[in-house]
Amino acid sequence: MLVASRLSISAEHCQVFFGNEIITFPPAATKFWVIDGFALSPNAFSSPISKIYHCTATELCIQEQILSFNEFCFISSNTNDIHFAKVTVKNDDGSIVAFEKLVETLPKVKAIFYRADSAFPSFTKETIHELVKIPHFFKIIKLHIFDVSEAFDLEAFYNFIKSNKFTNIQISFNESISERYKKRIGEIIDEIIATEGSFTYKPPHITFVGNDPDRWNKLRSISAKFLGHSF
Repeated sequence: MLVASRLSISAEHCQVFFGNEIITFPPAATKFWVIDGFALSPNAFSSPISKIYHCTATELCIQEQILSFNEFCFISSNTNDIHFAKVTVKNDDGSIVAFEKLVETLPKVKAIFYRADSAFPSFTKETIHELVKIPHFFKIIKLHIFDVSEAFDLEAFYNFIKSNKFTNIQISFNESISERYKKRIGEIIDEIIATEGSFTYKPPHITFVGNDPDRWNKLRSISAKFLGHSF
């Protein structure tokens, strides 16, 4: 077993980071105790989580993987910063673990960057309703979610936005949403823009394919003032 400050696993090898030093190992070399950060690239070798003996990583960066719920809990128990891109987490029966269930198991999380996988949707009509029942959800500093489907309850989300004074929110909807859904998103954005100068909440950044460029630029300018960066 090898203790690693940070561990990165790809298809070809494992890389261990000790400060500025990087050591590369073949996939089957040893098991690792990960302290600070864990990254898992697309097309990693089979059963990469089995190479981890213990994980206290505060940062997770995982791309294009299917994990069991037990694997997810094993690597994320100490996480406060999570980057998931097309990661699907499944229960033992093969069903997909909903996004809100993942958040519920992350009591220390402060930043979430989550890109959904359209083949395995984890956002449902209940997502926002369940998220607001989780006490630590309101302590998240950054919530950036991408490729969100029409199953997401837009009205419930808008109600949450109007009460949110703490979390920096960025949300991007996928290309498959209907014209009716796009129309409502546009109306919500217009309402947010019209409130400029008298906000009682943190305005989010909202994007979708087909949005009017002027509207997009106006919201980008407004949200950048509150979120601390441009888009």
